[in-house]
Amino acid sequence: MNLNETGPTQGFWALLTDDERAVLSDLGRISVFPPGAVMCMEGEPVTHVFFLVDGWVKIRSVTSDGREFVLALRGQGDVIGELAGETTGYRTATVQAIGTVRALIVGFEKFSSFLDSHLGAGHAYRRMFAQRWYDSESLLRSRSVTNGAQRLARLLLNLAARHGIHTDG
Repeated sequence: MNLNETGPTQGFWALLTDDERAVLSDLGRISVFPPGAVMCMEGEPVTHVFFLVDGWVKIRSVTSDGREFVLALRGQGDVIGELAGETTGYRTATVQAIGTVRALIVGFEKFSSFLDSHLGAGHAYRRMFAQRWYDSESLLRSRSVTNGAQRLARLLLNLAARHGIHTDG
């Protein structure tokens, strides 16, 4: 699947119109990251955002006592790296390729201008962002009443619903 194909649960990219996807594609360039590559580091200035064409990334952070934890997994159609540009101006987490990742890279200022000039894209971005907040809130609430195995099962079911492929059988 490439960025021009859409599905109902493929992330921000699927919420855009064909014209919006074409304009956004023209604003950036495709880059390939090998498995394990760090695409951006926590603390770096925000210069660009990533739109995942193929592959998976983990978004991770390190606590003040040196423990690493995974904040999120993102896949095809997701936009990553945009939040810090709107808040601190510095990356709030490290993004690392799990396998080979192809991503459309767009400068943050270009992306911000794109959202300002394309009302439908701005609406899609707010919708995607609201869903992320809802998912985070649900996860925090569930931590008090579930164990690790139950949370892992929930994560896998959510990933399958969002990125899985329906088969007959």
